[in-house]
Amino acid sequence: MKVLQLMSAPVDKIEKFINDGHSYHGHNLYGYISLKKDFNIDWYPQLNKSPKFVRGGINKRRLIAQLQCILNCKNYDIIYSPHDIHLLPIAILKYLQIIKTPVLMICHFSYNMNYVEGWYKKLLKRIERYFVFQSIDQVLFANKEMLDLALRDYNVPLKHQKVANWGANLKFFDEYIIQVRRSPLESYYAAMGWANRDYTTLCEAFRGTQLQLKILAGKRNIENRPSNVDLVDLSGKGMEGMAFLREYYYDAIAICLPITTTNDVPNGATVLVEALAMGKPIIATASETNYVDIEKEGIGICVKRNDVNGWKEAIKYLADNPDIRKTMGEKAKLLAKERLNLEIFTENVRRNLETLS
Repeated sequence: MKVLQLMSAPVDKIEKFINDGHSYHGHNLYGYISLKKDFNIDWYPQLNKSPKFVRGGINKRRLIAQLQCILNCKNYDIIYSPHDIHLLPIAILKYLQIIKTPVLMICHFSYNMNYVEGWYKKLLKRIERYFVFQSIDQVLFANKEMLDLALRDYNVPLKHQKVANWGANLKFFDEYIIQVRRSPLESYYAAMGWANRDYTTLCEAFRGTQLQLKILAGKRNIENRPSNVDLVDLSGKGMEGMAFLREYYYDAIAICLPITTTNDVPNGATVLVEALAMGKPIIATASETNYVDIEKEGIGICVKRNDVNGWKEAIKYLADNPDIRKTMGEKAKLLAKERLNLEIFTENVRRNLETLS
């Protein structure tokens, strides 16, 4: 079976990196490394086949991937779209039966309009939702929480009421734990990522405390941050960055996930599943659209939006109660092992690809 996978990452460079003997997390490839052992998989976008003026930027790459897919899909048995790509162009052409190749989509959107701001965005989302659910052959929601949110606002067709349970690569994180052969230092809190992050509130929560915070968000700067908040830039590490990032997960007291705005995408999902894989408690901004209900699962603490005092209390509570954070961390790891990990996700995708073939 010949599969065309729409991607956002430079897969050729990643494969060379892996073949050269380097360790790579791979959960941003959504099963590609394992699936290619069973299927004949090509991936788009092939940027060297695109005009230079349309190269660069993740949104441009995702658009290019769809355009190349439209032009070449007749040469494939299945189209597999695992990223949070807006598949409206392909969905419309499927609806019009111009594209006849079956499509498997991993849905990272809840399409719940209660969490979409502005009439214009809501209109576009409603249009996209309609064509996706009407014409895509199989939609797998990233996890059960996303499906539940979708069902609260829309009568999702029964055939699409399935989940893939995307999560991090456990082997990648376990490999580090085996290598270091020591207990976690737990000498600081850590926060990763930049998109839609409320680092202003988080920094204020650490101001005046003896607790340390490390923010790993590339080359970004945060003005007026207190002296006990450090910025760590791993962007110069290239594809080795995630391998170095494991240390910061491992030695953290807990992982902080402060979110600025709620929308129909689970912001910070990658950081959350990586924290689970490392067995770390999580403190996050409370939101119905979070990838996991961390308080319900017993793996962390939710704080109200813009609540500096709430963050202060949460970080102090976990710092003062090592037994509680140990229990939370154990539950986080168990959740990753039993439900949210790359291996389970890949098997779900493999099974559904075979069903569509």
